Amino acid sequence: MEDAHGCAAKARWVAAVNRGWARIDAGLPISVPTLVARSDSCGPERDDNPRIMEQDVVIDTEAIALAIPKLGPNVRELVVVGGIHDLSQSAPGPRKAYYDAVAAFIDEVLG
Repeated sequence: MEDAHGCAAKARWVAAVNRGWARIDAGLPISVPTLVARSDSCGPERDDNPRIMEQDVVIDTEAIALAIPKLGPNVRELVVVGGIHDLSQSAPGPRKAYYDAVAAFIDEVLG
């Protein structure tokens, strides 16, 4: 199996990802306050994608959204409009929204 850049995917890595998703699908009892941050959309990593610099081109953000309720009772979702895969590397507006929300979450949790 090769990705778009021709790098061979290791069978062990694929198996580990599948095991991880199976554990999430079964439900995880994460009891500590947890923040799951994601972009508001995803799209293809191609030069003809006009939104390539404002959406996640690595993972399916809807899959993340569907997984969040399965993580535990104290998990909060943060959706960053216009964020890329690494939210801290997004354009200034989405990056600020991400950092502000993370700081607010930490302040709330630490009281």
